[in-house]
Amino acid sequence: MQYINRPINVLIFDSGLGGLSIYKYLFYNLPSLNYVYVFDSKFFPYGDKEDLFIINRVIKIINKIQKNRSFEIIVLACNTVSVTSIGILKKVFPNQMILGSFPEVDIAVHSTKNNIVCLLATRKTVEHMSNVIERYSKKYEIYSIYSSEIVELAEKKIRGVTVSKNRIQSILIGLSDHKNPDTIILGCTHFSFISSEIKEAFPSCIHLIDSKRSIYNGLLNFVYKQQKNKIFYGKSKNLVLCTGFDYKIKKLYDLFITIGFSDIQRIIV
Repeated sequence: MQYINRPINVLIFDSGLGGLSIYKYLFYNLPSLNYVYVFDSKFFPYGDKEDLFIINRVIKIINKIQKNRSFEIIVLACNTVSVTSIGILKKVFPNQMILGSFPEVDIAVHSTKNNIVCLLATRKTVEHMSNVIERYSKKYEIYSIYSSEIVELAEKKIRGVTVSKNRIQSILIGLSDHKNPDTIILGCTHFSFISSEIKEAFPSCIHLIDSKRSIYNGLLNFVYKQQKNKIFYGKSKNLVLCTGFDYKIKKLYDLFITIGFSDIQRIIV
C-alpha cells in the first residue's frame, strides 16, 4: 500500500449548504485533514431533478475541480446524489474512496420503541429507498414524506435568512397523516439545521437519525489505514467552491470563515 505522507485531501459535495452539517462534524473530529466544500448553487436543489441530470452534473463538477486539485476521498454530503449516483461515481473515479450519505434505516429500526419510523427526505431519495423500506415493512411501520419547500426553507435558514418556523411545522404536520413516529430519519443533510422545528412538529419523536457518524467512521478508517494515527504538517487552508456566485453567495463569506474555511471561489461549470 502506498501511504500518504501529508494531510489527506477531502472533497465534500452537495447541491446546497446542507452538507455543511457533514463538514462541521468531520472538521471538528478530524481537523488536520484538508477540506474543499463544493456546492452546485447554480442548480440547487437536486431533489426533483432526473437521475441522469444529477449524475452528469456531479461528474462534470468533480472533473472540473480535479484539473487543479487531487483528492483521496470524495464525500457525497447529499442523500439525493448518493442514492442516484454513487455506483456510477465509483466506476468513474476508481482512484478515490467515495463515501455517501444514505438514510440510516437500519439504525432507525433498532432505535424505535413504538415501531413507527418516518423517513423525511427529497422526492428522489424517497423513490430510491422504497425497496429498502419494503424489507422492514412486516415488522415496522415506515412511512416517507418529502417536500422541496422544506429543503429550500432549510437552505435559507443556513444562509441566515429568517424563515417561518410555523411554515416548516405546518408542512410537516400536513404531510404526516397524523402518525406519531418516535424515530425520524433525516434523509437530507439540510434537515439537521431544522431539527428543532422537526421535533416540535412531531412531539412523539425521540430519535433523529442522520448519516454524519457513518461518514465519519468511513473517513476515520481510511485515515487510520493510510497514516496509522500519525500527524503530518503542511495542512492547506480549507476552501469553498460554488457554481453560481452572486451577491447572496458573497454574503456567506463570514459564515464560512467562522467554521474553518479561508475563502470562497466560483467554478464555472
